[in-house]
Amino acid sequence: MKKSLLSLFAFLLTATAVNAQKFVTLPDAPGKNDVVKFETSPFAKQKKVSPKRDLAKNQRYLGLTGSDSPAGNLGVSKYYKSIEAAGSVLEEDKLKGLIGARVIGMRILLYGFEDSNITCFVKPVTNKGFLEGVEGTTKATNSTVQGNYLTPVWNEIKFNTPLTIKSNEDLLFGFETPNKNVQSYLIGKGDGESLGVMIYGPFDKNSSSNVWASYASQYALCMQLIVEKDTEFVPDLDLSDFHVAPFGQSNNRITCTYVLTNNGNDATVTDYTLGFYIDGKKVYTFDNNDTSDGHDTNDFAIDASGSLGGFYIPTPVFAHLSNHTLSMKIEKVNGATPVGNLDDDSVEEGFVGVTQTTERQKQLFEHFTSQYCVACPNGYEAIRKLTASRDDVAWVALHGNLNGYTDDYYTEAISPLLDISGSYPTAAINRYAEGDKIAFGLNYGDDYIDAVAKMLSNVIDNSNEEVPSFVKLGISSSYNNGKLTFTVYGQGVEGAAQLLKGATLTNYITQDGLVSKQANGTNPFGGYKYIKSFNHENVLRAVVTNSSVAGDVITWDGDNFTMSYEYDVPKDWKATADKLRLTSFVSMPFWDGKSTITYQGVQYPKLNDDIYSYWVNQCETLQLNQSASTGVKGVENNSTATVVARYAIDGTQISAPVKGINILKMSDGTTRKVLVNK
Repeated sequence: MKKSLLSLFAFLLTATAVNAQKFVTLPDAPGKNDVVKFETSPFAKQKKVSPKRDLAKNQRYLGLTGSDSPAGNLGVSKYYKSIEAAGSVLEEDKLKGLIGARVIGMRILLYGFEDSNITCFVKPVTNKGFLEGVEGTTKATNSTVQGNYLTPVWNEIKFNTPLTIKSNEDLLFGFETPNKNVQSYLIGKGDGESLGVMIYGPFDKNSSSNVWASYASQYALCMQLIVEKDTEFVPDLDLSDFHVAPFGQSNNRITCTYVLTNNGNDATVTDYTLGFYIDGKKVYTFDNNDTSDGHDTNDFAIDASGSLGGFYIPTPVFAHLSNHTLSMKIEKVNGATPVGNLDDDSVEEGFVGVTQTTERQKQLFEHFTSQYCVACPNGYEAIRKLTASRDDVAWVALHGNLNGYTDDYYTEAISPLLDISGSYPTAAINRYAEGDKIAFGLNYGDDYIDAVAKMLSNVIDNSNEEVPSFVKLGISSSYNNGKLTFTVYGQGVEGAAQLLKGATLTNYITQDGLVSKQANGTNPFGGYKYIKSFNHENVLRAVVTNSSVAGDVITWDGDNFTMSYEYDVPKDWKATADKLRLTSFVSMPFWDGKSTITYQGVQYPKLNDDIYSYWVNQCETLQLNQSASTGVKGVENNSTATVVARYAIDGTQISAPVKGINILKMSDGTTRKVLVNK
C-alpha cells in the first residue's frame, strides 16, 4: 500500500462504508499558515505523550495514526465560530480483530479551560447513515503553566454505557467544542489515508443542516478511544505503507520504507525481528535487539501510533532491465512467532533491476513561496545556503496566492503545481517522496539555516540513489528580440524508453532580479509588515509545453529524443537574457493534464494519487544568452543550423511563426517540430 497525495479538493470517501452524503470536504482548508509546529529544529524528535494512567491488560487505546503524539496546533481561524464539534473516523479496516470488544470511554488532549465541561461521544456509521451512539461528560482538567506557555493535558471521559464494536461499521468519535473562542486543536501527524480532522457545523452550502466535514486529512486530533474486551490484549504488529524504490542497481542496494504499528495492545514493542527477501531469497535480517550497528532499540520502538522506518537492502547481481520483487516479513515478536492477525505481517512490491545509469546533471528544486507568507524569507535563506554548498541545484521559485492576496508573480497556469506542496515555504526536491511527504518544510529560524541546508542536501543525495538517472540532456537555444527558440536533446542508456515509459519533458523559464515587497510579519490590527525591496530569485515566469504544466509525453527514437519549442517572452517582464534561465527536466507526470474534480461547481485538477510516482529523472539548465548551448559529451546540440523553410502542421508552407506546432526545415538538412506560444 502506497501513500497518497490527494488534492485539497478531492472527496475522501472512496472505498469506505461511510455515507458520502453525511460527510463533505472543505476545499480551502487548512489555510497555508494554519498549522503551527511545536518543533523549531528540523531534527527535533516528535515527543510521545504518556497516558495519564496505565490501562488494565484487557484494555487499550485506539485512535488514528499520530493521535497520541502531538506535533502542533491546527488552526481553524476561518470556521471556529461555526464549529459545534470536532472528531475523527475510524474506518472498519482499522477495527479488525476488535469485533465484539467494547468502547468504554475516550481520552482527549486539550488546553484546559476553567469550569468548562467536555462532552465526548462515539457513533457507529454505516452506508445507511449514523446509528445511535453513546456519550459522556466531564469537567476539563486545567492546564499547567510553564514559563509563558500552557501545557496541554489528557482528559479522560467515561461513557454512560459501553458501545460494542460490530462488523461493517465505522466509528465516528469526538467532542463538542467546549469554548467558541477555541481557534486551534492539538494534532498529530496522520497517515494521509483517513478523513483526518473532522469538524461539525453548517459547512454544506446545499443544506441548511449541520454536517461533518473533513478539514485536514493529513493530521489526526489528539484523542483516542478506550477499548475493553474479556481477554488480555497482546502485541500484534502490522506492516503497511510499504514502498520500494522503482529501480535497484545490480550488486548494490535498494531502499524501502514502511510503517510498523502495534495494533494488538498499548505496549511499546522493542523486541522484534524483520526479514527481507529478494525474489524469495533472504538477503537481510533486522533484529532490533542486536545493537552491534550502534542503533538504540528505542529509536525503532513500535507502539499503537505507528512508526515509519526504512532500510537499505543489499542487492545481488542481476541483469539489466530484469524484474524482481522485494518482500518484508515480521518474523518474531518478543522472541516468539507472531500471533493475532497474520494477514498484515508480510508485504511485497516489485522493482526493475538496472546496470546502466547516468550521472545527474542538475537537481530540480521547486521552491513554493508567496509574497504574503511571513515565514517565506526563512526559506530563501536556507536555499541560498544550499546553493552555496553545491553547484548542481536548479532552483525554481513558484509563487502562489495567500489569504486572499494575489502574488505579483502568480499565474493561473502553475496552480496545479502548487497543489504538490499545500503550504509555504516548502520545497520539492526532484519530486522525491521521503516517507509520506513530497514537499519539505523551510520555516526555520536563523539558528537552523545550516542544519536545514544540510538536510536538503541529504534529501538530494537520497533521491539520486533511489531513482538513478537514465538519460542525459542537452539544450540549444537562440534568444533574439524577445523570441526564444530552443531544442532539448535526450540520450538514454539501453532501455531508457522502457524505463521511462510515460515520462514527460517540462520546460520552465525563470527570471532573476525581481525586486519587490515581501511580507515578514503581521500588524496588530490586520495586514502585513513588508520588506519593501526583497530580491525574489529564480521566479518561475512560464511553463513551456505543448500540453499542460505536467509536461509533454516524450516520443522516443530508440532510447533518444529531440523536442523543440518557440516562445515569445512578454515585454512586460522587462527581461534581459542574463536574467532569464531555461530549466528542462524529464519526470513522471504528477497530473494527466486533464482530469479534474468538481466541487461546488468549480473544477480543480485531480493529481495522481501515488506521490512515489512523481520523480524527476534528469534536469538541465541554460542561461538565455543570444546564442547558447549546454549539455554533456555524447549529446548532440548543434545550435548553428538555421531555419530555411517553415510549415504548418497540415504541411502548408508559412512565412512566419503561427501558434501551435510548426515544422522547421533546417540548413543542416534536419527537420524539427516546434511549439509556438503566442
